Amino acid sequence: MSYTRKALRGAFVSYIFLSLSTVAALAIKAVLARGLSVNQFGLFYAVLAFVGMFTFLRDLGLSEAQVRFIPGFLHRGQLGRLKGLLCLVLSIQVVSGALFFLAFSLLATWLSTVYFRNEAAAGIIVLLGLSFLFEGIVEAISMAFNAAHSIFLQSSMQFLQLLAVLVVSVLSLDRLGVRAPALGYLLGGLLAVVVYFPLLHRVTYPFLAKTGIQLSRKDVKEYLGFSIPLVPATAAIDFLYGKLTVALLTLFGTLSQVALFSAALTVSKLLRHVFDPIRTVLFPMSAELWEKGRKDRLGEGISLLYRYALIVTLPLAGILIAFPEELLRILFGEQYTAGISVLRILGVAMVLVTYVTILEAVFMGIGQSALATKQIWAGGIINLAAGLLLIPKYGMLGAALTLLLALLGRLALGLASLGRFVRVHSPWDSWLRTTLAAAVFVGIITLLKTKLALAWWLEAGVALAAASAAYAGLLLLLRVISKEELETLWRRLRPLEAEAAQNV
Repeated sequence: MSYTRKALRGAFVSYIFLSLSTVAALAIKAVLARGLSVNQFGLFYAVLAFVGMFTFLRDLGLSEAQVRFIPGFLHRGQLGRLKGLLCLVLSIQVVSGALFFLAFSLLATWLSTVYFRNEAAAGIIVLLGLSFLFEGIVEAISMAFNAAHSIFLQSSMQFLQLLAVLVVSVLSLDRLGVRAPALGYLLGGLLAVVVYFPLLHRVTYPFLAKTGIQLSRKDVKEYLGFSIPLVPATAAIDFLYGKLTVALLTLFGTLSQVALFSAALTVSKLLRHVFDPIRTVLFPMSAELWEKGRKDRLGEGISLLYRYALIVTLPLAGILIAFPEELLRILFGEQYTAGISVLRILGVAMVLVTYVTILEAVFMGIGQSALATKQIWAGGIINLAAGLLLIPKYGMLGAALTLLLALLGRLALGLASLGRFVRVHSPWDSWLRTTLAAAVFVGIITLLKTKLALAWWLEAGVALAAASAAYAGLLLLLRVISKEELETLWRRLRPLEAEAAQNV
């Protein structure tokens, strides 16, 4: 199977489950937005963000290390070392998760009074603290699946968890109130462990039962040499970057602002349909290509992603910019439409996330975790500085601007660093022409929204159809893409030709 087909097949599977997970996640927040007050909604997601800030300390980056080392172990037949790494990661996740649960439980009452300023936070902290333990085991299993390209099993895990949260929330929201989704996260994590841990041994790594554990001090030193630089990187994501934004809103703003920001952030993450499949596939594949010395194929793949990622993400971001009020009202209700400006800014930010994801997945795959760390920390420091300046004064709008500035910093450093290891062409002219086509896309939608007097769904359908046709036409007219290029790409995906010509 060619690398092109292998990558796109994995991306397709990831995309399907991501779509299902997105529907489940939106359904969860829609149920909570309509069943809880705005303050209760904000309280739950404030606690969820707080607990999530400590993820980076849970496993010392070793879960991600599996994706870096396991392809090499499989390539060289070192099954004992593979099993040793799996056991090491799972053991650390269990022990550290238990310690964090104990700490959360002991501090729950104090945090609810001093930080969250709401007594109901204590029960949520305890439930999510126990969920934190199971989530660590889920993370270890998920990365082990990813390392072996078991994309179906990895991608379905999140969907199962979110489905559990949705079911528990629907069934118990009336009785448990704001604690219902916290219970859902706990049961979802437990269910994922019970279902997928046996599959890890029986399906993805069936040889483990007959393989002994090989784990030396030298091995541990090697794994930690890769993973320890990831700890500050993950800290920048979980603390200095995403979760800190909500934490600062909780500290300087109100729970209602947290609710509105969380709702807008959820809608903006519809663009995960682009960057999550890329990350899921590109990380292990870049590790495999690097292990085999195929820098040329890796560079070609990244150059192709550079072009097509923007073609896909810009119109999606344009939809968020053109229909913010409609999306927030439909998904969360009229009271959440105050987050329109936040959603527009976050729509632009999600385009940058796609490119940041590409760069960081490659750095991780080729063993340059220190560069991924520097890239993330650049954004983290910007996030902290800008957050302290903007959030106290501008609230949730300042939080959105903070995320945008942080992503720009991460992207700039990543683009400057990748060329030292892989030869990649940055298609600036193609990006400019794509941006022009996307601006026309948004302009047509905005114009038709003001001119048409139809039902909102019919108006949106007509505007999107006209704008999409214009966008596709401009891509061809401006030669962002060509008929010949599309035909070449299609030939690469055809099974018979791909199998007959592995080097196409």
